[in-house]
Amino acid sequence: MRAQRIATAAAGGALGLLAATPLVAWASTAPPGSAAGSVLTVGSPSSPIVGVSQTSANAGPNHDGSSATVLDVAGTPISTGSSADGSGPQSGSLLGTGPSAPADIEVAPYSASSSTPTAGSSNSEGKASLATVNLGSIALAVGQSDSKAYYTSSPGGGGGGGAGSGGSTQSGGSSTTDGAILTAPGLNVDLLHADANSNGQGSSYLIGINGTQIPPSSALQGVCNNLNIPSLLALNCVSATGGVGNLFEDVAQAQVPSGTGGLPVTAFGAGGLGGGVGTASTGAAVAGTASSASGSLGSAPAGPNTASSGTGPGSLPFTGAPIALWVLGSPALLGLGAVTVKTSSLVAPQLFG
Repeated sequence: MRAQRIATAAAGGALGLLAATPLVAWASTAPPGSAAGSVLTVGSPSSPIVGVSQTSANAGPNHDGSSATVLDVAGTPISTGSSADGSGPQSGSLLGTGPSAPADIEVAPYSASSSTPTAGSSNSEGKASLATVNLGSIALAVGQSDSKAYYTSSPGGGGGGGAGSGGSTQSGGSSTTDGAILTAPGLNVDLLHADANSNGQGSSYLIGINGTQIPPSSALQGVCNNLNIPSLLALNCVSATGGVGNLFEDVAQAQVPSGTGGLPVTAFGAGGLGGGVGTASTGAAVAGTASSASGSLGSAPAGPNTASSGTGPGSLPFTGAPIALWVLGSPALLGLGAVTVKTSSLVAPQLFG
């Protein structure tokens, strides 16, 4: 009888460990961070007819990557670069006067950078513009998109750092898009702006002068609503979708003609997706497959396992497995345990006599 009880306890304990381990590993690390931005997207986000200043970035514990494309016409990129896992960085432009000229002017500049993932931490950035001008303390950028992502893993009690050491993990993604930005001493003018951060903070507006939006977003939304034409044009301005963990902001979205089957158009869209603070799992490393920032821009990551901008600002609380999962999962585990006990009570006598 004692041997039978030992066999029953061992079977139940093994089952509990096997069932609980995947849940703990899943719940204990922050997801990868990613971001995407586009000045203009005409057509499906996954395969646009025209894309202007499209950028993406992602970062995970094992892989990161970024991409920047100034112009994409029917799948043919013009002035583009990408970086993954520390390769590069890549940068360039179609035309440029060079920094030694009285005015540093670049046409279609782009840059893509990523870090070599170290101890479960990485970061990435992709940036593209139609044109930039730098003249001393005066700078102008036209049609610009900038996407950043980061993932950090700090040492835990074991001192090793990264997933598998009992440390903490944090991730985030942020993106900004602008029609034009003029900066000068005491002056900052931003035209057609959208920004989104995975921490749930973002904005979109028509004009900003030293931080003041003109007109207010509510007024611009009212104007756009009056421009809708049934069966011909559906227009939405300065809108936001999602929230903490997955936010998308845009200056304008249109469907031509309106309704199902219309051609989608997104102007100045920005999206950020990321995790937050968690506790790295002990004893098992977590795979670094980056998530994609969803929304009207489609997937953020680009390149193989894709995404240098330092640690991004966005984060959201990440406290482990959802309570609902444990509430629903516990009865199932208890039921499975009961079946195991019953089965072992039938099998053990045959094994131990």
